[in-house]
Amino acid sequence: MRASKGGGDKPHVLASRAVRRLMPVECERLMGLEDGYTAWGIDDDGSRIELVDGPRYKIIGNGVGKPHTLWLGRRLAADLRECGRANCASLAVETMEVGA
Repeated sequence: MRASKGGGDKPHVLASRAVRRLMPVECERLMGLEDGYTAWGIDDDGSRIELVDGPRYKIIGNGVGKPHTLWLGRRLAADLRECGRANCASLAVETMEVGA
């Protein structure tokens, strides 16, 4: 499938024989984020602003999925425990779970 001009970098899905763009909230869910996680930003003056879809797609696209990060952290902690570095492993798990 070829992407059309304009918006070719946005995620798409086939629905009812038509291709539609995924909404930012759907992309957030796929990344394991809460609904509306990317809806607000801070402008140069430090004021809270509502973001349009374009910057939201960019934020999501540059991110790493939360479930994947937690899985990787727990896996690394388990390997550290096996190697006899329990102190490092427990610290790694605590650090990961604070952000969960």
